[in-house]
Amino acid sequence: MSYTLSLIRSTDFRKLYNGNVLKGILAIFFVYIVSQIPSNAIYEKIQYYRIYGWGINTDFMPEQLFNFKKENNITGTPYNHFGTGGYLVWNFPGEKNYIDSRNLNDEIHNEYDAIMVMQPGFEKKLEERGVDYVIYLDPDLIRRPNDLKRLVTNYFSTNKKWKLVFWDDKSMLFVKDVPKFSEVIQKYEYKVLDPYDALFNRADFESNVKQNPDAVKLEVKRKLDTEPNGFLFQTLNQAVNKIMQGL
Repeated sequence: MSYTLSLIRSTDFRKLYNGNVLKGILAIFFVYIVSQIPSNAIYEKIQYYRIYGWGINTDFMPEQLFNFKKENNITGTPYNHFGTGGYLVWNFPGEKNYIDSRNLNDEIHNEYDAIMVMQPGFEKKLEERGVDYVIYLDPDLIRRPNDLKRLVTNYFSTNKKWKLVFWDDKSMLFVKDVPKFSEVIQKYEYKVLDPYDALFNRADFESNVKQNPDAVKLEVKRKLDTEPNGFLFQTLNQAVNKIMQGL
């Protein structure tokens, strides 16, 4: 032990420590760390949720929804998902978001959570804020669809003042039934092919399909043109086909 300590304290060891060997070791370690980033292996090892890559992570960010919003000039006062606020103001200069992941204000974050889980008085908060369109996001939606009933999507899906104009496997876009959105509602409202009704109001969904065969065909075609491989869409489309075969 004393020999080891004396060796560490020696001049030769200090030269080694301060010289090229240490630099080489550090360089190898640095290269190793960098090499682990593209595969996300380093983040998995330290159990830290991050995804490496260029551009937008479309597995998380609802890019199709935002493209739809842009193409149809949907603007106003949003109630947006926590993780989409930064992308919203980045893509739409001059627009405000409801909240973003910087979480600059505890009061608004608490209010955001209260609305999301439909705490008493959440409707009043939406009115006070002047919210007229809603961006809902859940990248794991197809794995936990029951959240649509537990969260504020329940309210927007069942209240006639709100119209569903876009949906896919991870997001939904609702607009308030007000004059400025009348054109987009007329063109894009999902009156029949509604995931919420298909999942939680089966009898109403079947009745709606039977009573509105032309409308459902148009809505199915729209999804085939925009998201033919969507899991939710394929599930709903199979259900529609079974109902239509029984007519």
